[in-house]
Amino acid sequence: AVCGLLAGLAFAAFNHALVEGEIVRAVLLFYLSPIWATLLAVTVLGARFRVSRALAIAAGLAGAAVVLGADGALPLPRSLADWLGLIAGVAWAGALTSARHIAAVPTFDKAFAATAGAAGFSLAFGLLLTPDAAPASAALASALPLIAAASLPCILWWVRESPMIAIFIPPGQISPGWGGALNECSLLR
Repeated sequence: AVCGLLAGLAFAAFNHALVEGEIVRAVLLFYLSPIWATLLAVTVLGARFRVSRALAIAAGLAGAAVVLGADGALPLPRSLADWLGLIAGVAWAGALTSARHIAAVPTFDKAFAATAGAAGFSLAFGLLLTPDAAPASAALASALPLIAAASLPCILWWVRESPMIAIFIPPGQISPGWGGALNECSLLR
């Protein structure tokens, strides 16, 4: 459940960051996830911390500092969207670490939990972060059973037919840091 909730939080936060903020900053902050995954793997899973990984982390942070501080400001998140991008990267690293820790849990179960978590966090972000666009609470409350009934087949289809399954296969077999780096290959499309 933790793996799915963290992955769901990562997906929802990243997408909200892309919609509300500067895409370059959101993507950069999210794709720092291999750094956080490596640090979590060392502290939670007892993985070895190699010099080559330390150099890669230093290079990644230096590159992020250059891009985020290009205007002379401190290279820190400045907006809610920036923070959501960073939170998404840390949550994704936590999901990868958790997936490695619970490798015996079926991949479908992890993917389903992540998809359901993403739906729940997306709904929460929509209601909390864009309250002007949210429907009245009475209308939402009366529609929730219909929304849930309509969402379940979509979630089941998405989990079975999408790349979601592939996302959770490697983390059970490779280190979370490499899983985060593997995720970055999606940028090459």
